[in-house]
Amino acid sequence: MIKRILFIFAFIAVFLAGVLTASIFHAGSPMVVIDFVNNSGKKIESIEIIQKFGRDEKIRHQIQGLTAGTSKTFRMSAPAESSYGLIVNFADGSRIAGGEGYMEAGNKVTEVIGTTKIESRHNIGGYKP
Repeated sequence: MIKRILFIFAFIAVFLAGVLTASIFHAGSPMVVIDFVNNSGKKIESIEIIQKFGRDEKIRHQIQGLTAGTSKTFRMSAPAESSYGLIVNFADGSRIAGGEGYMEAGNKVTEVIGTTKIESRHNIGGYKP
């Protein structure tokens, strides 16, 4: 009986150690990393990220204020295959749309924002938290 109890406690301890290790190193993390680079020469008022998954489900994310020549990293959850689009609103009132499209957990994309278009650059190796 004591051996069974010790075995159960050992199993629980090993399981919890695995959960802790996985959470520290983000193993299995359903995150997508998007780096935004403002190469437009203009101030960006906001970037709207429209994430789509399932049939009609959409989530809107927004990043505020990105000055010319700067960059910002954005992380979002993508527990299943999904896609996204971008709408960039410049401080002068102009706007452009574009963006990557398809994404899944572990993807990393750099979105280079110009004055008339958005260029998506893929990081094939995924991201490292």
